[in-house]
Amino acid sequence: MLFVESDGMPSEDKQFEVYKQAVRAAAGQPVLIRTLDIGGDKPLPYLNLPREVNPFLGYRGARLYADHEDLMREQFRAIARASAFGSVQMLLPMVSSLAEVRWAKAMLARVQAELAAENVAFDRAMPLGIMVEVPAVTFILDQLCNEVEFFSIGTNDLAQYELGKTAPEEENAKSTGGPLRSRSRLKRTHNEDGILLGNEGIEDLTCGNNSG
Repeated sequence: MLFVESDGMPSEDKQFEVYKQAVRAAAGQPVLIRTLDIGGDKPLPYLNLPREVNPFLGYRGARLYADHEDLMREQFRAIARASAFGSVQMLLPMVSSLAEVRWAKAMLARVQAELAAENVAFDRAMPLGIMVEVPAVTFILDQLCNEVEFFSIGTNDLAQYELGKTAPEEENAKSTGGPLRSRSRLKRTHNEDGILLGNEGIEDLTCGNNSG
């Protein structure tokens, strides 16, 4: 909402103050900060994103980051600075490839090096995770486990992209003859490879209307 409710791009310092207040209010509890998640149903008029026939399947989430490096650098710096005040976890939305995660990790390492050179405090061990919203990601979980500390499963988008419709999971199950295949694959990964379990130390979070 910080970006959506602003008339222009919020500065690094403004973002930092908002994140710091949230972290302090959490009083030691983990605060999950999702990085810029725009496109689809969340346009930003001042960013001048291209018009698309189907923006939900296009230029959104982590796909934007490499083309808006200065914007992402400021947000990553603000999040890293806020991590000095409590337990912060950073979450990347709409990830669909290993390259997007590695770009974000490289940017995070860059801003952490900058802050260290400036003698600005931050948590070097701040966990980095991704949203599992695109079915293709379920096929590279083994690779992603080597890159991030946790997954957050976004069942709303996962259902929409797999089935080409938005509906409660009960209706989805009726129309497909069972639960979402992407979620079934995630469960198989749990059971067969232990990728999301303690063997690899990867945390699994679930959110959305279909998260039951």
